[in-house]
Amino acid sequence: RADWEKPEVAMLRSQWAQIQGNRAEAVKLAQLESDKLNHLMFVGIALAANGDREGARSRVGKAIESRQTRGEKRTEWEQSELAMLQALAGDRADALASAADLEGRFGGIFPEYQRIFRARLASIYAWAGEKERALGELERLFRESGYHFERLAGGDDQRARINVHELRTALEFQPLQGDPRFEALVSDPKNNAPLF
Repeated sequence: RADWEKPEVAMLRSQWAQIQGNRAEAVKLAQLESDKLNHLMFVGIALAANGDREGARSRVGKAIESRQTRGEKRTEWEQSELAMLQALAGDRADALASAADLEGRFGGIFPEYQRIFRARLASIYAWAGEKERALGELERLFRESGYHFERLAGGDDQRARINVHELRTALEFQPLQGDPRFEALVSDPKNNAPLF
């Protein structure tokens, strides 16, 4: 039973609750203590998706501070984390500035990584209230990648594929869910994987 309560396991259980549409359980499980950045980001997303922006801000505040005070230049991965954390905390101007910095680096990274970071940009823009830009990034990803694309999913260079079915419930895209353009995008047959 002790392993069942570990933050890593609780995070997976929380993601499963989210997929099932049980957001209250997802938030409860996500809030188990952990100092791992990807867990803090997931908690911030879960809290913000449930309307608790103050809770999100307080949980991700220290992570933002640690990312901002680093003396060395941040990697693209770290820059994307900082921008996402800022968006979750409601620091719109800082999030958009960090996202612009990230996007400005695209010329120096491989195209497949550009697509991965574009998925993160879409979620940053969504949480920063820039729905048009978020939807534009998602449309571009589907146009360039077909019916699924990769997104950042944890520690350095961890990636996961996402498709339209997951987009419908993914908390990181919650601000877009219900928007007519988003619903049209995820309902478009050309963006759906063939069954066989």
